[in-house]
Amino acid sequence: MLGAKLACVHRAGIPMIKAVAEAESPRGPFDATGRPEILFERHYVKRVVLIVAVPALFAACTSAEVAGAGLCASSETTFFACQTRQDKWISVCGSLPRTLQYRYGTSDRPELSFPQDASAGTQKLLYAHYFRAQTDRTEVTFNNGAVDYAVFDYTEDGTRIAGVRVTPSAGKETQVVCRGPVTSRLAQLKGALKCDPDNALNGSGCR
Repeated sequence: MLGAKLACVHRAGIPMIKAVAEAESPRGPFDATGRPEILFERHYVKRVVLIVAVPALFAACTSAEVAGAGLCASSETTFFACQTRQDKWISVCGSLPRTLQYRYGTSDRPELSFPQDASAGTQKLLYAHYFRAQTDRTEVTFNNGAVDYAVFDYTEDGTRIAGVRVTPSAGKETQVVCRGPVTSRLAQLKGALKCDPDNALNGSGCR
């Protein structure tokens, strides 16, 4: 193999070898410190950027946006969003003071949107909050037929748990917990929503 390569070099001749050297190492084979010169291959780097780096960047940005927004539209504020272990979204979306809506499911298959008319959201959804040292609990609640819902975001002693609690009037309570990052701006709904008078978080009642 080495002999064949040497024969190829011999056939190419010194002028061709010099031409290649001048093109690939215009400043000489070594730099001032004696290190080999490395030619910057612009066309190759450009191809790598276009094929690999740019798509990866777009994918990362898209994932971040989706993760932050959940089922909320870009024109809406994401007051709450997280994914469940079943890869479904729990979201509270709106454009206050006009609209507010709870949404559950996936982007291509929403399972529940409440209220159906988002413009009634500030009247249908209720707010509850409790705070003391090392404890901060916030809920947005509503009743849909014979089922009570509570979107919750709790932090206690540095541990956070968030999700939605579903309680049918006759049946077992189910708690769907968030998996991964949680976007929560539930505290911004204080004042925009009516206080939930029956919620234990509000203590002795709404003031």
